[in-house]
Formats: sequence, C-alpha cells, structure tokens
Amino acid sequence: HCQLFLGPRYALLREEFRQLREQITPRTGPVKRMLVFFGGVDADNCTARAIEALANIGSHDLHVDVVIGSQHPHRDQIESACADHDFVCHVQTDRMAELMAYADLAIGAAGAASWERCCLGLPCIVGAVAQNQIQVAKDLSILGAVKFIGVMEDITVQKLSEEVKQAHYSDWIKKASLCGLELVDAEGITRVVLVMEKI
Repeated sequence: HCQLFLGPRYALLREEFRQLREQITPRTGPVKRMLVFFGGVDADNCTARAIEALANIGSHDLHVDVVIGSQHPHRDQIESACADHDFVCHVQTDRMAELMAYADLAIGAAGAASWERCCLGLPCIVGAVAQNQIQVAKDLSILGAVKFIGVMEDITVQKLSEEVKQAHYSDWIKKASLCGLELVDAEGITRVVLVMEKI
C-alpha cells in the first residue's frame, strides 16, 4: 500500500548541495585537487591507506583534502600523516559540500556521500566498506559515475596509487562528472515535499 520513491531522483540532500550545484561545471582534468572521505567512522581506517597511496604518487602540484569524523579511531595517526605530506585534514567539517565542489577527483566509499558527489559532478574512485554498498557501487560504475575498484579490505595501497594515476589525465573524469550531474539533480527533497503536500 506504500507509494515508493526510489532512485537518485529522490536523493535527500542538504540545501548547500543544491546551491553549489548551480555553480558547478563538469570536471575535465587534469586532477589538481583531491578529496578523501570514507564516512564519519571509517572503522577499518581506509583513510590511512588512501593518504599513503596519494603520498606515493609524489605529485607536489596535487592539493589533497582529507575528511574524517571527530570519533575516528585513528584520528591522531591521520592528522599526523596529513601534516607529514602537506595534506589538509578536516575533522567533523561542516564544509563537505564546498570541499566536494572544489575537488577534481575523490577517493571514498559507496555510502550516502555517493549522491552528494554525483550532485556536484565529482568523479570518485570507490571502494565498498560494507556489504550493502557493493551493489550501489557496481551500478554507479556501470552507469559511469564512479570507478568501483572492489571491497576496500582487499585493496592495497599500490592498487589505489595506480587507480589515481590512471584517472589523473583520463577522459573518464569528464564522462563521470557529466554522468553524476545527470543522475542527481538536487531536487529530491522538492519532489518528496510536493507529494507530501498532496496527501
């Protein structure tokens, strides 16, 4: 008896994502700014592997923003690693939409942030950190919005480095950016509210 509203058209995103989307142009590369975000908890510390992978690339022209939650179990280690490599560590930031809008490429998980990244046309190298993320990651990868590289516990630092290098000057950047923008238009809340008003 329920009316279902499924899919990216109904992604419920905060207002700042809708506002910033209006200023977005599709990414075209090369990658100059990267964002690392594996969710607020990141119990398996995928963030540390991503930091090491980006450090191994050795590009001094690459600006890296790393986002973690205040309760991250390895917060001190991550803050120290970011300082060592001149990466910027953001703890429990309220600037998530802004950081996504500035970035050219992200490394992250296939959770709720997937829809935020798509809304702002941010291509992402995605690893699943939970079983319920695998199908979402596969579907987004088939559509072309992300590059799904597998379950994060199986992904090595070397593999992450290679994936970033391949994406760096790839035509995939523009295709993924355009695909994300098409999938999520930031009007999900409006669509749901319009239906609720008619009830």
